[in-house]
Amino acid sequence: MNTSAVTKSMLEAGKNAAGNSWDKIRHNFTRDVNSVIENSAEIEAALVSKEISQADAEDLLRAQSRTMFILSREIVVDGKVIAQNAINAAIDVLVAAVQAAAKFP
Repeated sequence: MNTSAVTKSMLEAGKNAAGNSWDKIRHNFTRDVNSVIENSAEIEAALVSKEISQADAEDLLRAQSRTMFILSREIVVDGKVIAQNAINAAIDVLVAAVQAAAKFP
């Protein structure tokens, strides 16, 4: 078994698995964060124009803060999923290489 080639293949498989997942997660996370920013700006504008009270603005902004906290937790979990996907892809390559070297079906 060519350990150098297997290592390279494992790293490539891990990179591909992580990259594909991250692109999807990044798109969704960016969209969600932008939504929180836009909502917060609308709350500010409503407060300035006296459409809502200070108390209402504080409640609404607390809700936006909770949303950001949830998003921060999601990105942590998503990072773990990405890492696990990369590890699984690398392990699959290693198993295939060992089976091929050992002449397993």
